[in-house]
Amino acid sequence: IPRVLGGLVGDARAVGADQGLEDDSARDHRSVELRRPAAGDRHTCSTLTSGEVKCWGHNTDGKLGNGSTTHSSIPVLVSGLTNATSVAAGGDHSCATLSTGAASCWGDNAYGQLGDTTSDSSSTPVSVSGIANAVSITAGNRHSCALLASGEARCWGDSFEGQLGAGTFLPSSTPLAVAGVSDAVSISAGYEHTCATLGTGGVRCWGYNDDGQV
Repeated sequence: IPRVLGGLVGDARAVGADQGLEDDSARDHRSVELRRPAAGDRHTCSTLTSGEVKCWGHNTDGKLGNGSTTHSSIPVLVSGLTNATSVAAGGDHSCATLSTGAASCWGDNAYGQLGDTTSDSSSTPVSVSGIANAVSITAGNRHSCALLASGEARCWGDSFEGQLGAGTFLPSSTPLAVAGVSDAVSISAGYEHTCATLGTGGVRCWGYNDDGQV
Protein backbone atom coordinates (compact mmCIF):
# COMPACT_ATOMS: atom_id res chain seq x y z
CA ILE A 1 0.00 0.00 0.00
CA PRO A 2 1.53 3.38 -0.98
CA ARG A 3 2.50 5.56 1.95
CA VAL A 4 2.03 9.28 1.48
CA LEU A 5 4.17 11.84 3.28
CA GLY A 6 3.15 15.42 2.49
CA GLY A 7 2.67 14.55 -1.18
CA LEU A 8 5.89 12.52 -1.22
CA VAL A 9 5.86 8.75 -0.94
CA GLY A 10 8.10 7.62 1.89
CA ASP A 11 7.89 5.57 5.06
CA ALA A 12 8.28 7.96 7.97
CA ARG A 13 7.40 5.12 10.32
CA ALA A 14 10.85 3.68 9.71
CA VAL A 15 12.33 6.51 11.79
CA GLY A 16 10.53 6.09 15.07
CA ALA A 17 6.83 6.58 14.33
CA ASP A 18 6.12 3.15 15.80
CA GLN A 19 7.30 4.57 19.11
CA GLY A 20 4.96 7.55 18.81
CA LEU A 21 7.68 9.88 17.55
CA GLU A 22 7.31 12.28 14.61
CA ASP A 23 10.49 12.98 12.68
CA ASP A 24 11.20 16.71 12.12
CA SER A 25 12.27 16.16 8.53
CA ALA A 26 9.01 14.33 7.83
CA ARG A 27 7.05 17.28 9.25
CA ASP A 28 8.95 19.68 6.97
CA HIS A 29 7.79 17.84 3.82
CA ARG A 30 4.20 18.88 4.44
CA SER A 31 4.98 22.50 3.61
CA VAL A 32 6.23 21.78 0.09
CA GLU A 33 4.48 20.37 -2.95
CA LEU A 34 5.67 17.56 -5.15
CA ARG A 35 6.10 18.50 -8.80
CA ARG A 36 7.35 15.54 -10.85
CA PRO A 37 8.64 12.32 -9.24
CA ALA A 38 11.08 9.94 -10.92
CA ALA A 39 11.72 6.34 -9.89
CA GLY A 40 15.13 4.73 -10.33
CA ASP A 41 16.46 1.26 -9.63
CA ARG A 42 16.06 1.38 -5.83
CA HIS A 43 15.56 5.08 -5.18
CA THR A 44 13.11 7.87 -5.98
CA CYS A 45 13.57 11.61 -6.51
CA SER A 46 11.17 14.50 -6.98
CA THR A 47 11.39 18.15 -7.83
CA LEU A 48 9.47 20.46 -5.50
CA THR A 49 7.59 23.65 -6.35
CA SER A 50 10.39 25.48 -4.51
CA GLY A 51 12.89 24.35 -7.17
CA GLU A 52 14.59 22.02 -4.72
CA VAL A 53 14.94 18.27 -5.17
CA LYS A 54 14.45 15.51 -2.62
CA CYS A 55 15.39 11.85 -2.96
CA TRP A 56 14.87 8.76 -0.84
CA GLY A 57 15.66 5.06 -0.84
CA HIS A 58 18.89 3.17 -1.49
CA ASN A 59 21.96 5.41 -1.54
CA THR A 60 24.74 3.48 -3.23
CA ASP A 61 27.43 5.89 -4.49
CA GLY A 62 25.48 8.87 -3.15
CA LYS A 63 22.58 8.76 -5.61
CA LEU A 64 20.34 10.58 -3.11
CA GLY A 65 22.61 13.60 -3.55
CA ASN A 66 22.74 14.75 0.07
CA GLY A 67 26.47 14.31 0.59
CA SER A 68 26.25 10.87 2.17
CA THR A 69 25.89 7.21 1.20
CA THR A 70 23.40 6.41 3.96
CA HIS A 71 20.10 4.92 2.82
CA SER A 72 17.01 6.92 3.77
CA SER A 73 13.37 5.85 4.06
CA ILE A 74 12.26 9.49 4.08
CA PRO A 75 13.00 12.20 1.48
CA VAL A 76 16.30 14.04 1.95
CA LEU A 77 17.29 17.33 0.34
CA VAL A 78 19.68 17.16 -2.61
CA SER A 79 22.58 19.50 -1.85
CA GLY A 80 22.80 22.80 -3.67
CA LEU A 81 19.83 22.57 -6.03
CA THR A 82 17.34 25.44 -5.75
CA ASN A 83 16.18 25.91 -9.35
CA ALA A 84 15.53 22.42 -10.70
CA THR A 85 12.86 22.02 -13.37
CA SER A 86 12.94 18.24 -13.81
CA VAL A 87 14.66 15.23 -12.29
CA ALA A 88 15.53 11.73 -13.51
CA ALA A 89 16.54 8.65 -11.51
CA GLY A 90 18.69 5.95 -13.11
CA GLY A 91 20.40 2.81 -11.90
CA ASP A 92 22.73 4.25 -9.28
CA HIS A 93 22.72 7.91 -10.33
CA SER A 94 20.30 10.82 -10.67
CA CYS A 95 20.17 13.96 -12.81
CA ALA A 96 18.25 17.23 -12.92
CA THR A 97 17.72 20.07 -15.36
CA LEU A 98 17.95 23.62 -14.05
CA SER A 99 16.03 26.77 -14.93
CA THR A 100 19.20 28.12 -16.56
CA GLY A 101 19.20 25.26 -19.09
CA ALA A 102 22.15 23.59 -17.40
CA ALA A 103 22.07 20.05 -16.00
CA SER A 104 23.50 18.39 -12.90
CA CYS A 105 23.97 14.74 -11.99
CA TRP A 106 25.07 12.82 -8.90
CA GLY A 107 25.79 9.25 -7.77
CA ASP A 108 27.72 6.50 -9.54
CA ASN A 109 30.02 7.67 -12.31
CA ALA A 110 31.99 4.56 -13.25
CA TYR A 111 30.95 4.94 -16.90
CA GLY A 112 30.87 8.74 -17.04
CA GLN A 113 27.09 8.89 -16.55
CA LEU A 114 27.39 12.11 -14.54
CA GLY A 115 28.79 13.85 -17.62
CA ASP A 116 31.39 15.94 -15.80
CA THR A 117 34.39 14.67 -17.86
CA THR A 118 35.51 12.34 -15.02
CA SER A 119 34.70 8.85 -13.77
CA ASP A 120 34.58 9.95 -10.13
CA SER A 121 31.33 9.22 -8.32
CA SER A 122 29.79 12.11 -6.38
CA SER A 123 27.30 12.21 -3.50
CA THR A 124 26.45 15.82 -4.40
CA PRO A 125 25.42 17.29 -7.78
CA VAL A 126 28.10 18.06 -10.38
CA SER A 127 27.57 20.09 -13.53
CA VAL A 128 27.14 18.22 -16.81
CA SER A 129 29.77 19.50 -19.24
CA GLY A 130 28.57 21.50 -22.22
CA ILE A 131 24.83 21.41 -21.50
CA ALA A 132 23.38 24.93 -21.55
CA ASN A 133 19.87 24.67 -23.05
CA ALA A 134 18.38 21.44 -21.75
CA VAL A 135 14.60 21.21 -21.44
CA SER A 136 14.41 17.67 -20.02
CA ILE A 137 16.66 14.86 -18.87
CA THR A 138 16.46 11.10 -18.54
CA ALA A 139 18.63 8.48 -16.84
CA GLY A 140 19.11 4.85 -17.80
CA ASN A 141 21.01 2.18 -15.94
CA ARG A 142 24.45 3.65 -16.60
CA HIS A 143 23.81 6.43 -19.10
CA SER A 144 22.01 9.76 -19.22
CA CYS A 145 20.49 11.88 -21.99
CA ALA A 146 19.23 15.44 -22.27
CA LEU A 147 16.79 16.94 -24.72
CA LEU A 148 17.88 20.38 -25.89
CA ALA A 149 15.68 23.34 -26.77
CA SER A 150 16.86 22.98 -30.38
CA GLY A 151 15.28 19.52 -30.62
CA GLU A 152 18.66 17.84 -30.58
CA ALA A 153 19.66 15.27 -27.97
CA ARG A 154 22.88 14.63 -26.07
CA CYS A 155 23.77 11.42 -24.25
CA TRP A 156 26.69 10.37 -22.02
CA GLY A 157 27.86 7.43 -19.94
CA ASP A 158 27.93 3.74 -20.88
CA SER A 159 27.55 2.88 -24.56
CA PHE A 160 28.37 -0.84 -24.59
CA GLU A 161 25.15 -1.45 -26.54
CA GLY A 162 25.20 1.86 -28.44
CA GLN A 163 22.69 3.46 -26.08
CA LEU A 164 24.32 6.90 -26.52
CA GLY A 165 23.24 6.97 -30.16
CA ALA A 166 26.47 8.59 -31.25
CA GLY A 167 27.85 5.80 -33.41
CA THR A 168 30.19 4.50 -30.73
CA PHE A 169 30.26 1.56 -28.34
CA LEU A 170 32.70 3.31 -26.03
CA PRO A 171 31.63 5.12 -22.85
CA SER A 172 31.78 8.90 -22.75
CA SER A 173 32.07 11.16 -19.72
CA THR A 174 31.01 14.15 -21.83
CA PRO A 175 27.72 14.55 -23.72
CA LEU A 176 27.69 13.34 -27.33
CA ALA A 177 25.24 14.36 -30.03
CA VAL A 178 22.70 11.71 -30.92
CA ALA A 179 23.06 11.06 -34.64
CA GLY A 180 20.10 11.98 -36.85
CA VAL A 181 17.94 13.49 -34.11
CA SER A 182 17.21 17.20 -34.62
CA ASP A 183 13.50 17.62 -33.91
CA ALA A 184 12.89 15.57 -30.75
CA VAL A 185 10.13 16.61 -28.36
CA SER A 186 10.81 14.03 -25.64
CA ILE A 187 13.44 11.45 -24.71
CA SER A 188 13.46 8.41 -22.47
CA ALA A 189 16.32 6.15 -21.40
CA GLY A 190 15.80 2.47 -20.61
CA TYR A 191 18.23 -0.01 -19.11
CA GLU A 192 20.56 -0.11 -22.14
CA HIS A 193 18.56 1.63 -24.85
CA THR A 194 17.07 5.05 -25.49
CA CYS A 195 14.11 6.40 -27.45
CA ALA A 196 12.97 9.85 -28.59
CA THR A 197 9.68 11.07 -29.97
CA LEU A 198 9.98 13.46 -32.90
CA GLY A 199 8.05 16.54 -33.92
CA THR A 200 6.67 14.57 -36.85
CA GLY A 201 5.05 12.10 -34.46
CA GLY A 202 7.62 9.44 -35.22
CA VAL A 203 9.86 7.64 -32.76
CA ARG A 204 13.55 6.81 -32.96
CA CYS A 205 15.30 4.29 -30.71
CA TRP A 206 18.87 3.09 -30.33
CA GLY A 207 20.93 0.73 -28.20
CA TYR A 208 20.33 -2.84 -26.99
CA ASN A 209 17.86 -4.66 -29.21
CA ASP A 210 18.08 -8.38 -28.47
CA ASP A 211 14.42 -8.41 -27.41
CA GLY A 212 13.21 -6.06 -30.15
CA GLN A 213 12.97 -2.98 -27.89
CA VAL A 214 14.54 -0.74 -30.54
